[in-house]
Amino acid sequence: MKNGPMDKKRMLRAKDHLTRPPRLEGKVKNAMMNPVRKKPRRGGEMKTSVKAARKELVPAVQGRIEKICAQLEKLAHVSNPDALMCDIEIVKTTKHHRHGKVFRAEINFAINGKRFRAVAEGETVLSTLASMEAEIKREIVHYKHKEQSSVRRQGARLKDSKGQSA
Repeated sequence: MKNGPMDKKRMLRAKDHLTRPPRLEGKVKNAMMNPVRKKPRRGGEMKTSVKAARKELVPAVQGRIEKICAQLEKLAHVSNPDALMCDIEIVKTTKHHRHGKVFRAEINFAINGKRFRAVAEGETVLSTLASMEAEIKREIVHYKHKEQSSVRRQGARLKDSKGQSA
């Protein structure tokens, strides 16, 4: 590892979590460093409940669940996070078997009262959560696309009706 002024700056940046302003990144050697600030949340937080039956939640699984909820909250793109609800249930389907699809994950996600549901089974908890996440994201994206195309169709109908009356 070479020693020099750039290495010291990198170490300080990593230590203090400092970043350069975007307009100065890569252009100025000794740009002023800014501390990283998280954006304040608007409103409250999404209601989340996690239930694990016949399985204890380890920190890795709990972290993955929190990440999934955060991604779904971002995907929902709602101005008020209180309008979101996420219920996740993880179950080991059998006490006897050890191989095969023995884990089941289920998610119920609500955006302003519109409910989405996904169920997945898998060999490990994390793989089950991954397939469940993919399925619920697909459902939400499909719903958003459907809503958007409906709005576009209504706008086109309105435009056509105005064009004919003129």
